[in-house]
Amino acid sequence: MAWTLGVLPTAQIKTHRAVLSKAYQFAQLMEGGHLFPPVHVSRNKHGQWICHNGAHRITAHKLLGRNYIRVRYKLEVKDDSDMHTEQLHPHSPAAGASA
Repeated sequence: MAWTLGVLPTAQIKTHRAVLSKAYQFAQLMEGGHLFPPVHVSRNKHGQWICHNGAHRITAHKLLGRNYIRVRYKLEVKDDSDMHTEQLHPHSPAAGASA
């Protein structure tokens, strides 16, 4: 199934814990006008949105008081054990944040 572009409330996306120093760095870049790619999410079997890539960006949005974030999502149901952390992303060596 292909990824679809959309917008979701940051409070509705479940993530792993983010490294706050990296989230603050991202927030500063966002305030300066830097655009980040959409985060990747899918629904788990309980209907929650699960972050697969982008926990630091979600946390940065929350730090800035931004209630929505651009996402790429799949409608297929995933469980929490299928959640990937940003440790798999070459530009983000630490895992994401708890929402």
